[in-house]
Amino acid sequence: MVNYYRVETARTAKDGLVEPVKKTINYLTMQNKLSAINCKQYLFQKYKAQDEADSTKEKQLQVEEDLQTVTTKLDGVIEQLSEKRAAIEDMTGKAAEKQAQIHNKANELELLTQKDKKRQNDLIRVDNELKRLMAEVKKEKEKLEEATKAPMEARAKMEQLDIQLNEYKDELTTAQEMFDENFPKYNKKTEADRAKKAKLEEEYSDIAAKLADAQAKVKLADSSLRNMMEDYEKKKKQLSDLEESLKGNKEKLEKDRLALSEIRASIALHTEETRKSRVEMDEINERSTAIKTRLNELAPILVVTEKQQEAQAKRNSSKITDCFEKAVKKGLMRGYIGRLGDLGSIDPVYDRAISNNFGGPLDMYLVEDGRTAAEGIELLKQINSRAYFLSLDRQQKSWGQIEKLEKEAKMGGPSRLFNLIRCDEKYKPAFFYAVKYTCLRRVAERPIVTMDGNQITGKGAFIGGGHAKEGKMGTAKVVRRISTAAEDAAHAQKVEQARTEKQALDTELSTNLARYHELERQLFSAAERSKSESSAREIERQIKSTEERIRVQEAQRTERVREMDKARVDEKELKVKQEELDRLTKERDDATTASNEFKTKIKEIDNDMAKIYNKLVKPHEMTLTSARESIEKAELDRAKQQAIINGGDRNIEKQRKRVSDVAKDADQKRTKGSTLKNEEDTFMKNKTEKENELREFEAALKSIDRKLKAAREGTSELDMEEVRLEKEKKLLAETLREMRAKTKVLLRAVEEYSAKAADLTLHNLSDLLAGIPPEDVRFRQHIDWHWRKNYCTRSDAGSTYESESVVKPDKNFM
Repeated sequence: MVNYYRVETARTAKDGLVEPVKKTINYLTMQNKLSAINCKQYLFQKYKAQDEADSTKEKQLQVEEDLQTVTTKLDGVIEQLSEKRAAIEDMTGKAAEKQAQIHNKANELELLTQKDKKRQNDLIRVDNELKRLMAEVKKEKEKLEEATKAPMEARAKMEQLDIQLNEYKDELTTAQEMFDENFPKYNKKTEADRAKKAKLEEEYSDIAAKLADAQAKVKLADSSLRNMMEDYEKKKKQLSDLEESLKGNKEKLEKDRLALSEIRASIALHTEETRKSRVEMDEINERSTAIKTRLNELAPILVVTEKQQEAQAKRNSSKITDCFEKAVKKGLMRGYIGRLGDLGSIDPVYDRAISNNFGGPLDMYLVEDGRTAAEGIELLKQINSRAYFLSLDRQQKSWGQIEKLEKEAKMGGPSRLFNLIRCDEKYKPAFFYAVKYTCLRRVAERPIVTMDGNQITGKGAFIGGGHAKEGKMGTAKVVRRISTAAEDAAHAQKVEQARTEKQALDTELSTNLARYHELERQLFSAAERSKSESSAREIERQIKSTEERIRVQEAQRTERVREMDKARVDEKELKVKQEELDRLTKERDDATTASNEFKTKIKEIDNDMAKIYNKLVKPHEMTLTSARESIEKAELDRAKQQAIINGGDRNIEKQRKRVSDVAKDADQKRTKGSTLKNEEDTFMKNKTEKENELREFEAALKSIDRKLKAAREGTSELDMEEVRLEKEKKLLAETLREMRAKTKVLLRAVEEYSAKAADLTLHNLSDLLAGIPPEDVRFRQHIDWHWRKNYCTRSDAGSTYESESVVKPDKNFM
């Protein structure tokens, strides 16, 4: 009985396990199917990659063969070029040597020609000197003859002069006797006239004294009368001017009083309206200040999304950038990286500082090497544009300086612009080239930039002002790099809210501004009132000043009238002074008439005495003077002739020596001229020889030039071939490098897919089918057989899908 219960318990447990086992078998079956599908996919990708790698290897072999062929051709061309260039260099050296020889011969010929010209000039000069010396010899000989004749002529002239001198002395003696005889007669005849003249001169002295006294009295009386009249007229003119000024001031006072009354009437109109307008304007100012404060708070939120995105879109849409990007898509400019400012980012607060001072370097296009820059220049020529390139490989020398700056930043050094830029590690040398050691605070030995874009150089010069540039750095990249998707959405919502709020604040600010301007226009009259008040105060001040001036002028007028009355001229006194002046004038005129009469009498006596002197004394006096002058002249001429006689022999000897010296100089010039004429034959012979040598050198140089031209023409073709082969070699090398990289990638993929297929797991279900009802067993055997037939018929890469017992499905199944 116990066994029965045990069997029933076991049967019950078995029946309870059937359903979980079925579920397990179904799960494992599905896992086997999934493994089969993954295996098929991995094998397909593996064999595809293997086939592609094999195809690439075949192409790689062909490219290697082509590269070897091109390299061989290039080496041959380079060898030919080397030979031709060596030949060209040799011919160039020979040509230079011939050119030097030609130059030397030409210089020698030129020197020889210059010497001949000098010889000809010397010959002409010698001939002229010879002619001059011959003429001088002739002239000196004539002088010698004259010197020989001079003593005899001088003796003859001395005899004549002695005779003339005796005659002049006799004439002088006769004239002196006549003068001594007639001068007493002249004194006797003029004795009465001289006495009469002396008396008249004595009387004239008294009349001259009276005339001087009368002239002084007339002058004094006339001056006194004129001063009296001038003082009165001056005071009268001053009084007239004062009254005219007083009249003008009174008219001005009336006008100012009238204007003041009008201004005071106008001021009383706008007081309350002005007060209300000012209160409203103050409220508008307070609200506008609050709005501007809020707008300044919103500006940092919008600066990235507006200014930077606008600048970025403007840069991306440029013609040059589009051209470079299209070239990269076509396989050109493989070393193109991009615009330098777009490769890094900086906080928006520093954007103006870096954009305004380093916009030029940030607009440069960064490339890997000079070859890419050359390709970019060719593209720019095609679109007729200009741009600047920065080669990254040439900036690698800056790494030492970059490390120093980074170390300095870690140690709390100066705030340098370079340390604020965020970029990939490999682009740091390019950004160091752009900003160098620039600081954001004052350091004497380095340039400094301020947050608003101004710059202070190392020497202290300030650079800035005007409109500051912005948007040269890709500041938006910072936001994208540090933001998650949720943060981006939150930031976008925040920006949209800020933009909406900014629009509302802008609208309110515009409305307030319009109202403020309207109030300003309304207050214009108030401002005019204030101006009128100032004018009124000014007019009041002027009125007070004018009243004071009128009071002073009236007092001055009273005083001037009193003074003029005192200075008024008495007619009787004026008449007495005038009569006195007339009397003195008549006395002066009478004295003048008497003085003139005495002068006339004295002059008549002088004329009578002169007539007597001219008749008795003057002819003998003139004869006496003429005789004395003739004697002096004759004695001087006699002395000259005596000197000629005394120096005659010495002058003759001196003149003979002069003739001899000049003749000797003429003989020397004649000999030198003959020598210069004989040198002409030697010159012509040397000139012909050097001209022949020069023609030979020139012919040799022309021959070398022809050969050199032909060699260079051949070299140009080889140069073109070398350039073509070099480009083809670079292209093949680049293609081969890409193929090798691609093959390496494909083989790595084959290995990865093989490893993945090997890692797949296939579950064996045979042990789990024991004790399963027959219909379930047949179902599982059918599924297992179908799966193995379709998916597990191939073994590869160490992964085998086989079953120890394969049961074919029942034909009646299903």
